[in-house]
Amino acid sequence: MKMKEIIKEAKTKAPNAVILDLIEEFEEFASRIEAIHKERVSDKTKRQASIQVMSESYDRLRDKLVDAAAFYGMSFEELHRFIGHSMNFTPGDWNEVERVKKEIALSLGVPVDKTKKHHKNVRV
Repeated sequence: MKMKEIIKEAKTKAPNAVILDLIEEFEEFASRIEAIHKERVSDKTKRQASIQVMSESYDRLRDKLVDAAAFYGMSFEELHRFIGHSMNFTPGDWNEVERVKKEIALSLGVPVDKTKKHHKNVRV
């Protein structure tokens, strides 16, 4: 499944406006990652500008995650721990979470194997 299909499906399943905002911000973030991969900018000034835009997009995405966590009565850290444990989901839902995470990672060119050190600051 391509990133656009994953996002389109997620939008149709968004349970509320807070989650829809989060999905839309992720869509913007993912498009920035894809654009940076395609650019392969060698000009130092353009590269710095791309990094700045990516950083701003990341900050907005994190803010939306904080909003989503607060909507459910959690801190960002609590939400991160909650969604990282299979015991918080039915087996079918957990399999779906893992499938989508893998598809997103592959689509964005992020290693799926967590033991690799490439892109160590990118979490999917």
